[in-house]
Amino acid sequence: MKSQLFLLALFAFIAFTAVFAQYSPEALADEVTNLPDATLFSRQFAGYIPIRNGTTQMFYWLVTAKNNPETAPIGIWTSGGPGCSGFIGMLTEMSAYQPVKENGKVSLKIRDVHWNENLNIIYIEQPDVGFTNVQNPPSEWTDDDIARRNAEFIYTFLKRFSNFKSNPFFISSESYGGHYIPTLANRLIKDINVGITDLNFKWSIVGNPLIYLPYRDFGYYKTLINRNIIPLYPTGQQYLDTCQPSLTSQPNPPKAPPSACYNLESQMDTYISRVDPYAMSFPRCVDESGKLRYATGDYGQHIASTIAKAQRSYRERTLADTQEIHNQLRESQRQDETYYSLLKQFNLHGSAEEYFPQHYQPCEEDYTTEYLNRKDVQAALHANLKRSRWNMCENINYSDFDFIASMLPVYAENSKLGPQVKQLLFTANDDTMCSTFEAQMALFNNYKTKTYWQDTVWEGQLVGHKSTFVEPQTLTAITILGGGHMAPATRPSQTKFVIEQFIAGKL
Repeated sequence: MKSQLFLLALFAFIAFTAVFAQYSPEALADEVTNLPDATLFSRQFAGYIPIRNGTTQMFYWLVTAKNNPETAPIGIWTSGGPGCSGFIGMLTEMSAYQPVKENGKVSLKIRDVHWNENLNIIYIEQPDVGFTNVQNPPSEWTDDDIARRNAEFIYTFLKRFSNFKSNPFFISSESYGGHYIPTLANRLIKDINVGITDLNFKWSIVGNPLIYLPYRDFGYYKTLINRNIIPLYPTGQQYLDTCQPSLTSQPNPPKAPPSACYNLESQMDTYISRVDPYAMSFPRCVDESGKLRYATGDYGQHIASTIAKAQRSYRERTLADTQEIHNQLRESQRQDETYYSLLKQFNLHGSAEEYFPQHYQPCEEDYTTEYLNRKDVQAALHANLKRSRWNMCENINYSDFDFIASMLPVYAENSKLGPQVKQLLFTANDDTMCSTFEAQMALFNNYKTKTYWQDTVWEGQLVGHKSTFVEPQTLTAITILGGGHMAPATRPSQTKFVIEQFIAGKL
C-alpha cells in the first residue's frame, strides 16, 4: 500500500513538474504570485520584454486562459488613443478582472463575463505609454514605427514563452486600433511571407475602429442626428444634405465648402454637451455628491483631443498634401532592411442582459488609475514606473499624416498577402466617436460584399448584423446592438459571443 501511494505521489510530482517546466526560467521570473486585493483568476505573468536592442522595455501583463491554456489561442490586446494603455481594455472592459471601489479602497473582483475564460491574452502598453520605458523616443511616432516595435515584441515574447509558440495567435484593439491593428497585421504577414517568423497568425480583431477620418467626422454627427440628440431640422438635415464626404475621390470633399460644414458642426455641438459620445445611452461617472465627474473620462478626453488635432491638420491640407500622405505611407513600408537586420538578433453562459449590464461601472477608469498607482500593485507586477504616476494615456507626439490616412488599402492588402488571417471589424451603435456609419461608408462603398447585413442571434435575441466581403475576402464586419465605444464593457455577453464565434470560425 505504501509503495502504491509512493508511486502515485511520484507520478503526481512528475506530472506537476512537467507542467511547471513548460515555462522558461525567464518566464517564471515574471510570474505574478500575489495580486493585492484580488484573487488570482489563473496563472499570470507581468514584466518587461526588451526590444530595439534593449532601448525599449515594453510592459505586458499576461492572463492565461481558465480553460486549456496550453492549447487555447493567445494574442495581444492594446487600447487605441494613440498613446493609451492596453490596461484600459483589460480592467474596464474584457479581462477576468473588474476594479471596484468599496469603503474608499479599490480592489479587483472577477468579472461576470470576460474573454479570459477561453483565451490567453497579453495586455500590452504601447511604446512610451504607462509602465513601458523608451530611451530616446522619436520626435514623432508613426503607425509603421509602432507596428514594427509591436511585431518585435511579439517575436521576443514568444521566445521567452516558447510553450505558447504553436498556439493560434491573434491581435486585437479598439478605436485608434483601427490603425494599430491592420498595420501590425500587415507587418506580421509580410514577416511570415519572407520567413522572418513562423508565427501561427490567425485573426486580426478591432472594435469601433478609426478607418478614415472624414468618414469618422461625418458619422459622428449623423449618428447623433439619427438618435434625435441633435434635432433634424433645420441644422441636422442641412448637414446631412451638404456635408457628406465624397465616396469616390480623395480627399473626399463634401458638396458644401469646409467652412460651411464647420459652422454647422459648431451649431450642433451646442446640443451634445451633456451626452457621452462614447456611449450615448449609458450613465456617466459622478462623484459621491452626485456631481458629474467628467463627460468622457481620461481615455475619452484623450481620444477626442487627438482626433481634434488631426482634424485641424486635415482641414488645412490640399489634395496634393493628401496624396503625399499616401506616398509617405507606401514608402515607409518599403524601408525594411534595418528592421529585418535587427530582428535577426533575437463558452458563453447566462441569459440576455438588461440594457445596462448588471455590474456596469461608469467610474472604472478612475478605479483603474488608482489601483495601478499603488506601490504594492506595481511591485506585484514587477513594474518599474519611470514617470511621476501611471496614466492610462500619454500625450505622445503622433503623426497627423498617419491619423488622416485611410486604412482601406491596408485591409485589402492584408487579405491579398495573408488569406490565412481572418479580419474582424465590429462596431457598436451607441458609439458616435467611431460609429457604425463610418464603417458602412468605408466598407460598403469600397469593397465587394459577399453576404450583406444578416441577423446575428444569440439566445433568440438580435446581437447585430453581419456582413462579409469578397474583396477583401478575409474581412467580416458586424454590428453590436446597443453597445458603446468600449463595447466589451457596455455589451459584454454579446461582444464575447461575437469574438468566440469568430475565432471558432462560426461567424
